[in-house]
Amino acid sequence: MKKILRMILVMSAILCISCVTAFAEDDPDTYYLELDCAGGQIDGESTTEISAPKDSFGTVDLGSYTPKQDGFTFTGWYNGKKKVTSISSSDFASDSNRIKLLATYTKNDYSGSGLTFTLDANGGKINDQDAGTYDFAVAGSGYAVALNAYVPVRDGYDFKGWSTSSDGSGNLVNLIYTSTFTDAADKGLQYDDIDGSADKRNLTFYAVWSSQNGPSGKIIIGKKSWDGLQGSVSFDTYYKKNQTVSISCSDQGATIEYLVTDQAMSEDALKSADMNGYEGAFDLDGDGSYIVYARFTLDDKTAFASTPGIVVDSEAPVISGIEDGGVYCKTATMTVTDANLSKVTIDGTAKKPDADGSLKLAATGTSRTIVATDKAGNSTTISVTVNKKHTPEADDGNCTTALLCKYCGAVVKAAKGSHNLSKWKTDGNGSTHSRKCLNSGCGYTVIQDCYGGKATCSAKAKCIICDAEYGSLNPHNHSGLQKFNRVEATASSDGNIEYWYCPSCGKYFKDQACSTEITKDDTVLSKSSPDIIGGKGSRWKKSSKDTVKFRSNANYEDFICVLVDGKELDSSYYTKKEGSIIIELKASFLETLSIGNHSLIIRSKAGDAVTDFYVDKADSTTTTPMVTTQQSTTQATTQTTTEVTTQDTTRYVYTPTTSEPTTFADITTRAHSTSEDTTEVTTEKSSRHIDNYASVDKTKNKVHNLQLVILITVLATILISFAIILISGMRKK
Repeated sequence: MKKILRMILVMSAILCISCVTAFAEDDPDTYYLELDCAGGQIDGESTTEISAPKDSFGTVDLGSYTPKQDGFTFTGWYNGKKKVTSISSSDFASDSNRIKLLATYTKNDYSGSGLTFTLDANGGKINDQDAGTYDFAVAGSGYAVALNAYVPVRDGYDFKGWSTSSDGSGNLVNLIYTSTFTDAADKGLQYDDIDGSADKRNLTFYAVWSSQNGPSGKIIIGKKSWDGLQGSVSFDTYYKKNQTVSISCSDQGATIEYLVTDQAMSEDALKSADMNGYEGAFDLDGDGSYIVYARFTLDDKTAFASTPGIVVDSEAPVISGIEDGGVYCKTATMTVTDANLSKVTIDGTAKKPDADGSLKLAATGTSRTIVATDKAGNSTTISVTVNKKHTPEADDGNCTTALLCKYCGAVVKAAKGSHNLSKWKTDGNGSTHSRKCLNSGCGYTVIQDCYGGKATCSAKAKCIICDAEYGSLNPHNHSGLQKFNRVEATASSDGNIEYWYCPSCGKYFKDQACSTEITKDDTVLSKSSPDIIGGKGSRWKKSSKDTVKFRSNANYEDFICVLVDGKELDSSYYTKKEGSIIIELKASFLETLSIGNHSLIIRSKAGDAVTDFYVDKADSTTTTPMVTTQQSTTQATTQTTTEVTTQDTTRYVYTPTTSEPTTFADITTRAHSTSEDTTEVTTEKSSRHIDNYASVDKTKNKVHNLQLVILITVLATILISFAIILISGMRKK
């Protein structure tokens, strides 16, 4: 609860402060004088404000306001860098109704614990010493110590202030701030950091003295200078741009003040005039009339200097009534305006304008150059032409409008009442038709957009007025649109998606509404990955003269290469033929392979067709081959047979071992007329492997039985032949 109450009190205080701030704006009709006691107090207040209406603001005597601060002695009020003892309404700037004065002090004792400054009397004495060191003690960074409050003495000299150099060539310094210490190096001041600490920095200043000799000085503008007061003032010195004024005095320690006015002043008036302290060169502020006065004061002697009347005129004369490059008919009048006009020339000949600055130009038909110059040297130059008659403007080709003079607007040719229009004709631009005025010299044309008709994807619309094609094709209005049904891709051929084709514009679309246009390539379904459709899982025995065939269902034209166990084969290791791609591995290559399972890849543009085949070890016994007739598989049965084809005969051989996998079939074929053998497993129209071990075993038994019958028949035939030969020989004997 206490925290809530405390928060409410804090918020209330902030609100009150905000309200006071909101209503604390200065009254624009009131002058305000604020006295900042800079750490001290007047009647218990750190700030005192004096205000009064502008029209009744009197002179405030600052001697009546002396702030007090323990351990310090008040040394005066400062308005900026200027020490003041009173303030009147004339001290307020034209754009401000508030002046803030700051109090300055000297510290009553010396500690040397922080920032300090040393004042060198430079031939004089300060507190009976050649030099004195003092604490720099102020209430904040915005407050200063006035060095001129420390006044040394010297016989025969008057003290003029404290300088940054002992010979007086440096800058005079009156007020020093905290920033004076921190920026000492940048300002070229003499300083010393006690114990190497910038927090104990000491600055040194030197007394500047003036003798009893009177001062002398001069005012300098550009290359001209004036020393002493000028005689009668006439404003006949002109400058065409702002001028920089500098003032110098040859007497060290002399005070320089100046005043800029447009009125001549006597010496007596200058003695009591309120002048500005000279702190460096300044500019004459803008166009106008000026007299610069300077007052030099050294000790009790005063001298003066002044300039003649000066006119700064940066504006060139203004020529009105005509324009540069203008062309006029028969006559033209111009007016020259400038408060300091010197002369006007036309083609180099001086002309005197009338009392109001006007001047008439005669018609010559040629370009004439006019120059107006003022006393400051500013000039304006223009060129004009005054023709002796009217000059028609370019004909707009419209017989119903008048032809005017292009310079003065006078009618050169009258307008006709109406146009004589032709029939509508196409403009040949595919968008408009027009009709023209048939009056001689008239180029008036009425142009109208073509309209009517209906555009298609291949033909533009025809205008119902001029019968010409116009506009653009209508990509959504197709004629003769054709639909193509989806065709699935195979390994040997591409397919296509369902799509529509417009023969008129040759574009393809994904839908019948033709809302989604596609390219021809977008309609294509790429070939599917190929597969081995013949010879899968084949087996081959070492020392066999047989070959092994494999078939991929990829296109023959797409063939790339054959890989066995991941390595590409040289084309001499195999043969290939169409249907789709039939690869026959040669026995000479197969003999180089190790016993066991091997991978085979028939690579084509459509992809890889992959299978395995097995290499068996050679038989331990040799079987005499026998010839039998070809067997085939009919569609009426489901029994698998092994077909081996040669050029003249076919034989079926299958010799599985106990270690053979049941998913492989081993079929060998030997052709008597060649040295190479081929193997092909056939079922109906495509080859496949025997995947039933029982049927393989039956086939094996049949083959063995057949081989045995053939062997017995051959042996019997041989024996019978031998017997016949023997009997025949015995009969001959």
